[in-house]
Amino acid sequence: MKKLPIVLLGLVCLAVFITFPFCVKALDSREETAKKSTYSAIIDVWQLDMVEGGKGSRKSFLESYSKSFEKENNVLVNVSIQTKFSAEEKMKNGIFPDVLSYSPGVDLPFERLSVLNCESFGASYNNKNYAVCWGYGGYVIISKKGNNFKGNLYVSQNGYTQPLISYYLSEYRFENMKICTPIDAYTNFLADKNGVLIGTQRDLFRLSKRGIEIDAKILSSFSDIILYASCLDNGNQKKDISKKFVESLSKVSQKDLDSIGMISLNQKGLEIGNSELSVFNGYCPSLRLSAFTKDDDLSELQTFLSDLEKSEEEKLNRIKNIVQ
Repeated sequence: MKKLPIVLLGLVCLAVFITFPFCVKALDSREETAKKSTYSAIIDVWQLDMVEGGKGSRKSFLESYSKSFEKENNVLVNVSIQTKFSAEEKMKNGIFPDVLSYSPGVDLPFERLSVLNCESFGASYNNKNYAVCWGYGGYVIISKKGNNFKGNLYVSQNGYTQPLISYYLSEYRFENMKICTPIDAYTNFLADKNGVLIGTQRDLFRLSKRGIEIDAKILSSFSDIILYASCLDNGNQKKDISKKFVESLSKVSQKDLDSIGMISLNQKGLEIGNSELSVFNGYCPSLRLSAFTKDDDLSELQTFLSDLEKSEEEKLNRIKNIVQ
């Protein structure tokens, strides 16, 4: 009787051995499919998630947004997620995307960046525009309902963001302030009945999901929670169509960006569909960091602004010299 399971196992292994090559063949990549078709080009887009979004996946959003662009231009848009470090390593080794979606802190190959038309705000270098904004968020100050933004302050900060710039440009000051990772700042705020949180639109969605009643305000006119896109000239025939993709992305509607909880440059009045984002109605950051700010500069700035031995005047002077 013990031989039966062994026989069955052998048959299963044989079936896998026979069918495996056909399964692999069926899983052709989008790029291989495109090579066999009549697409005029394959646009490789790298998405670098460096700042907190509102909700959902920016990769999925870009894939969804790309569908109409693909049909209109007879191209295939291939979106992949990269970390900042994997993207930088690949570019150092001569592997480049056609389009890069990112936030401040990336070491970019300026010699490959294409000049872009920018109808709103972007990022320039040597008086030429090499990046456009396609979505943004901002810093908000949050307190429990009725606490009037008084208590112990928890500042949500990751390795690339500068919430303390927004704090020092705001009207608020706290005696007790703790700088935390985004998740620690959020959980500390929940646990502290007198807690006040400097967070982003992501925190508004988290708190709404938990049904917690809060008061929230835009912290200041500064934000670095910005999604930029740049086009790389890789010496092939894709430069013009890649530029067209980036420039069309910068005109994305608020209705589209509601799906990932970000704000569009094209929002008008009260058109933001997510009630969690109503605090951002009419908001556009007038003060920003350059998209091309280096990683080391961001780290040094975080250290400087969190240094208790530095005066507020010193910090404000430093801020004035770096924001645009």
